[in-house]
Amino acid sequence: MTGRAGLGLSVRPGTLGAVDSYEGAATLVADSIPTEVTAVLRVEPGGPFPCWLGHLLGPDADLYDAYGATELRLELPSGRAGRVVPRQHHEGAGRLDVQGSGPAPF
Repeated sequence: MTGRAGLGLSVRPGTLGAVDSYEGAATLVADSIPTEVTAVLRVEPGGPFPCWLGHLLGPDADLYDAYGATELRLELPSGRAGRVVPRQHHEGAGRLDVQGSGPAPF
């Protein structure tokens, strides 16, 4: 199965439906303050533990504040959520690079 599986999910060939990426709406909760964002995320296979990472697009000032937050959580429309760690804020571009912590929520 190749390509889009619906709702911003893509499926890797030969994985019986395992989802390895997500692109779509999400809510970034930074120190209890929610911000609507567009998430572009993927799982990086390999190593003893696959990791997930990507970037978030949204209001630049909110993403800047999130970069300095103590606790960050990304919530997907499915109701699943995951903790994220900010990697880099692209000032003026409305983009925050993140790395997931724990299992991918997609």
